[in-house]
Amino acid sequence: MAGIQRKGIWTVILLISFNLSPLLSQNVFILAKDVNHFSPDLADDHFNNALEHFYSGNTDSAIEEYEKSIYYHPGHVGSLLNLALIKMDAGDRTAAFKYLHKAELLDPEYSLTHYNLGVIYQEVGWYDEAKNSYLMAIKFDDQMVEAHTNLGRLYETLEKIDKSIKSYKEALKIDPDFTLAHLNMGRVLLAQGKYDEALTHFNSIVFREPENGIAHFYIAIIYYFLQDYGSSWHSIHLAENLGSPTDVKFMRALAAAMPEPAVHPY
Repeated sequence: MAGIQRKGIWTVILLISFNLSPLLSQNVFILAKDVNHFSPDLADDHFNNALEHFYSGNTDSAIEEYEKSIYYHPGHVGSLLNLALIKMDAGDRTAAFKYLHKAELLDPEYSLTHYNLGVIYQEVGWYDEAKNSYLMAIKFDDQMVEAHTNLGRLYETLEKIDKSIKSYKEALKIDPDFTLAHLNMGRVLLAQGKYDEALTHFNSIVFREPENGIAHFYIAIIYYFLQDYGSSWHSIHLAENLGSPTDVKFMRALAAAMPEPAVHPY
């Protein structure tokens, strides 16, 4: 295969953006507060109402209920954390930080708080702070597969590939079916030219999630490098029909290696 062809499509491997995944908390922490309107029971009621509104898509109503929960219990960590997540989703990192830092002060050993701080730090490029937050989350919950996975992605960003692979392996040890860890591990192995190993991870995804277009897209890239162009076309058609983004340079390289079949059932 010509070196120019390889260079022309190599950036496709990192084309699909990585989505950091905040975790919504359903945990409630009762911390005493000496205020006239203090009522843990009412706080819990409003917290549960907020969860129902949130999962029904009524974000504004959820915010109102979380704020009422905090009014009746200023130390209600669950409400603080979930308000932070809503603010994160809205792009208001300043407000999210405020809620998360308050939650951290109230319950320093709550893993979800550290995890979500890590998400924000990673999004804004504060990598040392993100790493420390993920490590704190893992310290208090070493089974948090999301923390291991995000830490692996962070190490990728820092070009510490060995540590990245170690984190992904740890995530998959905890949850062998965790899709994001398989996707990220597959990408790393693909970038290293370890095509068979990478294919194992992407096939693991499509076995459980046949409609995962991104996995099919990466499988198409692997088959291209293995010079199995027919299988590459098969996978790229699956990816396209599932709505996965493809890449013009890759499609051109594949067509140059083998013209697209005139008729296909995909």
